[in-house]
Amino acid sequence: MDQLHSGIIEEVPQTDEIGVIHNLPHHEVLTPSKLTTKLRIVYDASAHHKGFKSLNEVLYRDPVMLPDLVGVILRFRMMKIVITANIEKAFLQLELQNEERNCTRFLWLDDIDKELTNENIKCYRFNRVPFRIISSPFLLAATLNYHLENHGSELAWEIRKNLYVDNVIISANETEEALYKYERTKEIFNEASMNITEFLSNDEEFNKRIPECDLSQINQEKFSWS
Repeated sequence: MDQLHSGIIEEVPQTDEIGVIHNLPHHEVLTPSKLTTKLRIVYDASAHHKGFKSLNEVLYRDPVMLPDLVGVILRFRMMKIVITANIEKAFLQLELQNEERNCTRFLWLDDIDKELTNENIKCYRFNRVPFRIISSPFLLAATLNYHLENHGSELAWEIRKNLYVDNVIISANETEEALYKYERTKEIFNEASMNITEFLSNDEEFNKRIPECDLSQINQEKFSWS
């Protein structure tokens, strides 16, 4: 399990009964047509037993901190060179406090070729904020806004103004400026221990000159900027 090796989840110690304990149901979503993640595990924080509340029902949603989408679209349409990018696994970059982690437990079959027994069931929990938790969008937005506002640079302010969830939009007037902003944007997010990737631009020269590992896998011939 990649998430276990990267520290996103951990096996629950048998003696750990700290705080509220809740197990998240989950299922797989297969999308063979996707270029990147073809299989995702989706956790349902809205599921509940009859007569009981779900995890999402007992959490505070917090205010919506997204920018005005109309403004983002209008600014996007006015840009000479547009650069779009994505924060890699954005929600999973936010660490949960120790006393909150038992709310995000889930059960996992250790070996699918063996029978369903207690010995073949592992109990894990998230160390990071899972997607689909009702307060996750606020936690991500508040974290990003805090980082960008405290960075203080003009580029950070531009990113903050055109940031929608984990999608970043940057403008430039020429290729060299676009490449400079690409490098600086990587640095800004690296300072928050976040990786920004999946870059794509309407400037073909920009797309050719950035590292392939950072370039979006979207088929540009089928992608319309209009």
